[in-house]
Amino acid sequence: MKYREAKDKIFVTGVMPDGYSGDTQRVGFTLAEGGHCLTVSDHGYFKTGIPCAIDENEAYWLLKHHPTAKNIKELTPCNPK
Repeated sequence: MKYREAKDKIFVTGVMPDGYSGDTQRVGFTLAEGGHCLTVSDHGYFKTGIPCAIDENEAYWLLKHHPTAKNIKELTPCNPK
């Protein structure tokens, strides 16, 4: 998946630590091939680290409840279908 495609397929946004200076940033999440959930920021994208999901609903649930996603706050759904 290319970066532009990942940005276009964002289904939820959230706030998480930026990993460098202790600040937080709003990022998007998209579901890629194979069920991998990707974190999409202004600087690129990477695997979120949660288990693979069947669809966006399951990925959203995992983002809210999986221990790996505990630093993700203020989840806001977008792109309603």
